[in-house]
Amino acid sequence: MFFSTNTDELSKYIEMLNNEHVLGTSYYERHDLNPLYWDYLLGPIKENPGLWENKKAFDLGTGLGRNVTNLLKLANWNRIDAVDLSKKNVDQCTATFEEKCKFHKVSGRNLKIFKNEQFDFVISSLLFQFLAVYELRYKLMEEVYRTMKNDGVFTFQMGYGSNIHERNYPDKFFCLMRTGTLTVPVNLKVANYYDNIYDAIGSNGEYDVRVTSPEQIISDLTKIGFKNITYKIEKSYDDYIHTQWIYVQCSK
Repeated sequence: MFFSTNTDELSKYIEMLNNEHVLGTSYYERHDLNPLYWDYLLGPIKENPGLWENKKAFDLGTGLGRNVTNLLKLANWNRIDAVDLSKKNVDQCTATFEEKCKFHKVSGRNLKIFKNEQFDFVISSLLFQFLAVYELRYKLMEEVYRTMKNDGVFTFQMGYGSNIHERNYPDKFFCLMRTGTLTVPVNLKVANYYDNIYDAIGSNGEYDVRVTSPEQIISDLTKIGFKNITYKIEKSYDDYIHTQWIYVQCSK
């Protein structure tokens, strides 16, 4: 499957994403309390830290570097690279983390700053469920595959549910802080997995995407070339849109 990532429609969406992230993002420290974050997304590292000695990790959509912080806690890496749309996030992380951690500002279209077969472990938490454009998500998964070494491991998580109309209902004050209005989750749009919502007015909860069948992800990952694909579907953690999350592991 091939997608062009230079269409005018996609350019509009990429521009929106970049504008939305100019002021930076949260550290999302509350998600460190999620057991499945440690046991599944970081499980391959936690279970055998010695296996990753002097290897290279990559964090896709790093924000303020929460995943990088936790990767450093679990293993002695040779290097960790991380990317984000926000220059503010990248500058803050660069000033904060040790020298072997490299942070890069990217456009969001691709990972062309990296050569083929660079990374032993790739993680992306929260990012993919925020992208309401299937074309872009598929391209980023292709790029992850390209930049991974053979037998490298990729873990990520997305919102899950039987349909796109299910919603979590936290207190309205939380929604006010996130959206600037007294919007309740039922009013926040969610895309179907294969939708390309190029005109979405926001991301990070303002226009998410939802997986409604594991086969949607399995099919894409298989087409790209990933193998050993496994998943868990569990109640979501501190999510005001999705009632469930799907956690995915696969390898190259």
